[in-house]
Amino acid sequence: MNEAKQILIKYLSAWKKKDFNLMYEYCQKTWQYNNAIKGKKWLKDIFEQWQIKNYEITKENKISEVMIDFEIQIHSKFILKGTKKPLNKKQIITTRLIKELAPYKPDEKGGWGINPISQLRTERENAE
Repeated sequence: MNEAKQILIKYLSAWKKKDFNLMYEYCQKTWQYNNAIKGKKWLKDIFEQWQIKNYEITKENKISEVMIDFEIQIHSKFILKGTKKPLNKKQIITTRLIKELAPYKPDEKGGWGINPISQLRTERENAE
């Protein structure tokens, strides 16, 4: 298993456990730099609505040596803010990972990190 996929699995595991602090640690350096003060709160505000039951990484698209997109099928209960009844959902989302040495410095010698904004691009969505 490649390093990018390992980071993605750790991030998804943290998301499933609702460990937003750990999710932040697996985000790309540029995103962390730009969201140093409110990044963890942003992750919580956006991603706590999903109660992930399970997930499967279904596709990997290597864009370059420093950028990979993964397609993930997620089965979850989704609770829209302001409501109480969860929806069972199956979604396919794309998650981009970037390899960086430092913020704004993509490099093959760097470390992989998730761009959480990329996850907001839902490919397909079905209520079960």
